[in-house]
Amino acid sequence: MPIKAVLFDLGDTLIGNSLTAFETFQKILEKNSIHVTAKDVEEAFFTAKKELNPPFEQLIGKIPLSEFYQMWDSLVLKALKVKDDGNLAREINEQWFNVCGIILFPDVTPVLAMLKEKKIKTGIISNAYEEEIHHILTAVNLDDFNIIVGSDTVRNAKPHPEIFLHALKELDITPEKAVYVGNDIEKDYKGAEKAGMNPLLIMREDADVSEVKYIKSLAELAEYVE
Repeated sequence: MPIKAVLFDLGDTLIGNSLTAFETFQKILEKNSIHVTAKDVEEAFFTAKKELNPPFEQLIGKIPLSEFYQMWDSLVLKALKVKDDGNLAREINEQWFNVCGIILFPDVTPVLAMLKEKKIKTGIISNAYEEEIHHILTAVNLDDFNIIVGSDTVRNAKPHPEIFLHALKELDITPEKAVYVGNDIEKDYKGAEKAGMNPLLIMREDADVSEVKYIKSLAELAEYVE
């Protein structure tokens, strides 16, 4: 059956960052004369995640973007024993994309051009909020997608089937005519598979993923849309 749409995850599929989340958080604190290590931040992330109730994955997309990250950053600062009246948490959220160093992977632009030439629809399904997705796409000069779906679009995050099925409904395409590409086996591959799509895992680095269909570069998508 011919493929009519190729939909993508965003982070670590189309874009990367020059700094990890822990390094980004640490750099912003350093700008505010608060000196901790990236390892300290990693441990604080772990502690903050344990304190969230309901869990991180159940909250994302269900509360407003600013409220979500204000709560999260405050929990991380608390775990780091950094006092904050709310202003620092707000600054971390506002400065994040200026510090993390967004990188567009070099295989993205050519494959999107190839799909457009073949008249195959494209889109993004991400657990980021829609506002974040648009901000990132503007930063890397990508704007030619037929659909963009974030966790707040349907108030459900991957791997919930609804987030995939919403995109397909908007595109008026049945699941078996769509490919979904992502880097996470549970959220991306299995989520898309449960929604009836054709999932592909992208593994830019060597790993043992023989139990799933995978590609090492987006260029390999040409084999799936002939």
